[in-house]
Amino acid sequence: MNLKLFGEFIKELREEKKLNQRELAEELHVDRTTVNKWEKGKSIPLNDTLMILSEYFEVTIEELLDTQNPFIIEMIRNDNVFY
Repeated sequence: MNLKLFGEFIKELREEKKLNQRELAEELHVDRTTVNKWEKGKSIPLNDTLMILSEYFEVTIEELLDTQNPFIIEMIRNDNVFY
């Protein structure tokens, strides 16, 4: 998974909803600096937040993580991978 691509995708999704980082952070109950780190490719959300992001933006986890590896996706869904 490419963290930079993940960050760019989150930013694109956020901008499509016409939200700034603070507004998205409030929607997700995280700090604005957390959203900023995601968008800069410095970190990715924990599993539960990935699920919330997926639902909020109406995209799959696979799309968020830019991967089609079913093993990785299954581990995330089963809460076996933490970032």
